[in-house]
Amino acid sequence: MESDLVKRFQKLSRYLNNLSAADLGTVGGEAALYACNILARIQMKQNGKGFNGLYTHALIWKTVTSLEATSLSPTVASQLAPMAKSAASILWSLPRSSFDPTPDPRARFNPDTWQPQVLDAIDENKSLQVIAPTSSGKTFVSFYAMKKIMQPSDEDVLVYVAPTKALVNQIAAEIQAEFTESYKHNTRCVWAIHTRDNRVNNSTNCQILVIVPHTLQIMLMAPTNSKSKDSWSRRVKRIIFDEVHCIGQSVDGVIWEQLLLLAPCPIIALLATIGNPHEFKAWLEGAQKAKGFDLEMVVHSSRYSDLRKFIYFTPRNYMFSGLKPCNLLPVPGLDANADGETRQGYSRFAAIHPVASLTNRSRENLDDVALEPRDCLTLWKCLIQHQTSKYPISDALNPRKFLKDVARKSDVVKWEAALKDVLKAWMVDPDSPFSSVQHTLQSTVSQASKLPTFDETDDESDFRLPMSADAGSLTSIAFPLLVDLHKKGALPALLFNYDRLY
Repeated sequence: MESDLVKRFQKLSRYLNNLSAADLGTVGGEAALYACNILARIQMKQNGKGFNGLYTHALIWKTVTSLEATSLSPTVASQLAPMAKSAASILWSLPRSSFDPTPDPRARFNPDTWQPQVLDAIDENKSLQVIAPTSSGKTFVSFYAMKKIMQPSDEDVLVYVAPTKALVNQIAAEIQAEFTESYKHNTRCVWAIHTRDNRVNNSTNCQILVIVPHTLQIMLMAPTNSKSKDSWSRRVKRIIFDEVHCIGQSVDGVIWEQLLLLAPCPIIALLATIGNPHEFKAWLEGAQKAKGFDLEMVVHSSRYSDLRKFIYFTPRNYMFSGLKPCNLLPVPGLDANADGETRQGYSRFAAIHPVASLTNRSRENLDDVALEPRDCLTLWKCLIQHQTSKYPISDALNPRKFLKDVARKSDVVKWEAALKDVLKAWMVDPDSPFSSVQHTLQSTVSQASKLPTFDETDDESDFRLPMSADAGSLTSIAFPLLVDLHKKGALPALLFNYDRLY
């Protein structure tokens, strides 16, 4: 048996993640109980110091709540219950990443409130404008629309428009994994890909065509595709436009605009963000009404996976001693390690509170300023710290009173909105303590900016290579970042470069 408790927990987590639904219902409860036991032993060894005390309790809570949908034996259930109660008593308000889920026979899970609204509109053959963040469930909506097209007839077609060939391939792979169908004629298939450079299966004899905008424009405008009632364009019953905010691009935006106007059927416009949703909806609604289709807009603004923002302070010179195996608990945060203390007494990753970066105090709203639960708690503490008799903070905003015993993500969203109302009032008032609040929230970044410019390796190794970061070389700047991400157990990672100088 693995003697290292963290490694043992990692192996058990991989085992649980690889279990099928049937196996999870059989042995998942016992395995989860063992995982909780390991975490409790880790907690006892570290005496709950620092952040790690909260992290391990949060991991216990996550393990217990993830088994709600499985069948547990009475013995296992009786032992998991006190663990959940113990974790809840320490963290007092443990969140659940859900938005008032309700059972729906059309889904294999309990969808959140906004998703049945979309399904209802699809059932009523309406067009849709769906605004929801990444990983919020738009793919589920698309699959339901595909299912509705495939079930009644083998002839009807749904077109899925993706902005890039890479996304086309990804969507096609997901469709391949989701749908299987047998047809009377061998020439017909479930899906096809059609781009300028790549064609997979028959694009005019499939039921789900995944395509890029330019190619769809050619197909819709081809006379041969609409000359008879059985022609391809007349069999298209719905078009899904993914990442439709690409209409704002200077090069390809006109193609998206033409396709939205040319669409001969109800559409689903999927987008993660847009600055003027109501104006865009009014334009799209006019185009759809001209063809006899009603348009409904569904907006879901909250993310399931919160984004935590950090800034990395690159050392000018450092000693590289290779990449050592990473043995950390899977907990969030780059500004502290699993032991609750920063490495070498400091961390080059500084958490950025969104409010700390606000520069325009006269802005109309804070809708585009997303606060994760930790940001909300930090902001509330900061408001309490700087409140005055003229600018008091209501005790109703105390999370112990505002949030439920077991807080859901929807509860945190309401708390976030209430905190923003106070913040907006302080922002527009020049005499308010808003500047002091910002200064306090900026302290984590200002402290990290004073770190030494040279990093010594934190372990003794025969391999020691002096390195330096050159501001003119993206590679030399990114390398120490990747090394530190590895130390935090935060790899793999995707790096995006928005500086045209590199």
